[in-house]
Amino acid sequence: MQWKSANSTTGQKEYVLLHNNKKAMTLTFHSETNAARVQASGEKRVFQIRKEGFIRNRTVIRNEYGILLGQLRSEGRENFIEINNEKFFYTIQNNPYPEVIIYKEPDKKSVAVCSLNLETAHFSKNKALPAGLESGLLLSLCWYLATPVKKERSVSVAV
Repeated sequence: MQWKSANSTTGQKEYVLLHNNKKAMTLTFHSETNAARVQASGEKRVFQIRKEGFIRNRTVIRNEYGILLGQLRSEGRENFIEINNEKFFYTIQNNPYPEVIIYKEPDKKSVAVCSLNLETAHFSKNKALPAGLESGLLLSLCWYLATPVKKERSVSVAV
């Protein structure tokens, strides 16, 4: 799987998730509002990526109605994303190209490997991405992996 930037006529940042060189999902990110418009499998959704909590230390994803869908979390050395009561553990590597590896359980076989094909962009380390975009890409990818339509088509999306 691979995220690629695409040309947008609206002036917003647009990214396409490719799986086996076919478009699986499109994400349009609005950096001013941290809103992500997602289109996958004929379904269109709007997600809000927000910082919440007492000291705003939790990154969450809410749908267009304000309902909490998931969040980025970490326990000890494990980073994971909770979407629809499913946990997706992930690690981020930047050598030589940025990619995220997603697991269903820590230290187990990967469910998906997704690279980011953007010039000078790296996950986490040099913060070349806008503040909410990295979270938006991670949360949208896990939402895509957790959608019932995707589960029906394929058991595994490992690359």
